[in-house]
Amino acid sequence: MLSFTSEFTEGSAAPCVPAQTDSETMTTMTGSADEVALRPSRSGPSIAASRARRLLAGGLAGAHIAAFTCVGIFLIRDGLPGLASAGLAAAMVVFFYTVGQWVQVQVADAPANTVFRASVASYIARVAALGGLLFLYLGNASDASRLLAAPLIITAVATVVGWIAGEVVVFSRLRIPNFDEPSAGEAGK
Repeated sequence: MLSFTSEFTEGSAAPCVPAQTDSETMTTMTGSADEVALRPSRSGPSIAASRARRLLAGGLAGAHIAAFTCVGIFLIRDGLPGLASAGLAAAMVVFFYTVGQWVQVQVADAPANTVFRASVASYIARVAALGGLLFLYLGNASDASRLLAAPLIITAVATVVGWIAGEVVVFSRLRIPNFDEPSAGEAGK
């Protein structure tokens, strides 16, 4: 518990302010009105939204590193068809994961059921959209304009691995407090 108190001098006493709870940090603070006014107020995104944004940035960084590497390799190896295939695969993966993480940022402070529903709805919508685009492409592409399979698959997999690696690096540096309630057996000890 974090507590602020004021020192009293003879003849003057600072007015006492009732305890206030900061719901963001779960601490109780007490002290004079002057001390309460000097405390920094939290404005901006919540802690959960801030964490989700950091994960989004880490995922984007990792995905872009992997994607640019693959695009460069397949441009050198296969020329413009390799560039187009690898670039499309990277763009689809980055779009898919960015939209999913953006939804997580938007619902970061919602109850768990709402976060779950939003995540599942977002996933279904993204899969349906990409599946629809693939269906349209395969139905309308001629043999000459088909994408190359190897750059498409390898870049998609590498970009997914890059995204996840970026998120793992960021997640390993997040500070997430854990406040578990004691179980019934531990409460009596």
